[in-house]
Amino acid sequence: MHLQRAAENGRVLCTSDADFLILTQEHAKHAGIIFGQKQGVSIGDWVRYIHHFHATKTAEEVVGMVFFVERH
Repeated sequence: MHLQRAAENGRVLCTSDADFLILTQEHAKHAGIIFGQKQGVSIGDWVRYIHHFHATKTAEEVVGMVFFVERH
């Protein structure tokens, strides 16, 4: 439901729920996913990543892709 709603609105889904990664393997349509591990990735890591992501990517570039937040 969340992935479908995000896709309908052209929004990238930010999550730490690995179930969304499974959905992508099942070829669920989406506008992009940013995934971060629950442990080891701080809120600051998320904020920096999303800020950089937003500044460097276009909506068209990220459709159907998964991006991973890394620990800094």
